[in-house]
Amino acid sequence: MLVKTRADRAPGITSKAPPTSVSTFHCLSVYWSPENGAADKQVLVKFRAAGQKAWHDGLAMRYNPVQTSECRGDYRGSIVNLQPGSTYEIALTLEGTDIHTALNAATWSENFPLASTVKCQSGSATLEVNKSGTPEGYVLYDGTGCTIDTSNTADMGINVNAAYVILRGFAIKNVKSNGVNLSHAHHIVIENCDISQWGSEDKEHVGFGIEMNAGVYSKFKDLHAIVIQRCKIHNPSWKPTVGPKTTAPARRVSIPMAPRPSSSGSARATT
Repeated sequence: MLVKTRADRAPGITSKAPPTSVSTFHCLSVYWSPENGAADKQVLVKFRAAGQKAWHDGLAMRYNPVQTSECRGDYRGSIVNLQPGSTYEIALTLEGTDIHTALNAATWSENFPLASTVKCQSGSATLEVNKSGTPEGYVLYDGTGCTIDTSNTADMGINVNAAYVILRGFAIKNVKSNGVNLSHAHHIVIENCDISQWGSEDKEHVGFGIEMNAGVYSKFKDLHAIVIQRCKIHNPSWKPTVGPKTTAPARRVSIPMAPRPSSSGSARATT
């Protein structure tokens, strides 16, 4: 729905509580704790692409405070079906009041600029990734045609202690724990990789893998901005037990569940 405001502008900001947002490629999640928020008052959402005149209605946000340190706002909602790499203006109004606020937020770009390329070779040991890029230029670790096969002598195929890195085209297999371990990492793209025969079977529970063994794994609490796309993560080293009452699926991706309190804390996974 298209809507118009006077002079095509958002209402002036009257709230002292600033809103925040979290971006992904096609979505902006919005958080706000306005003064006088209550269960019988929604927050009305309007948005538009920067430079456009017409406003669109977003789904109204409902009052739902959660008393935990992870709660980012009394009102929470998302604006979806957006264009990647685009900036949007967002206007918020507490229903039935003159309490307004506004913010600008940008979706992630699907184009990752390159600063340098590290051409990798096949090997039988863990590949240590410790060279970081910047927002202006990622470091590409090009594994096209490479196989990392440790014959179960190493815990992981690739270990990442870096930021702004692309891992592309690796085949990883026969590792004792995790195909890719994101030790201390953010802004990582893992694409076009084939990960198999990872992890170890729990000897006390045949048919189950050891807890948290995964194709891609992290326990780093500040993990954010992780993209996993066009990867095949399959066939762990054990045969999962599957029956009418028991299912033990392998963990393809295992990352921290608690969200990072920042504006870029989501991940896209297509496997």
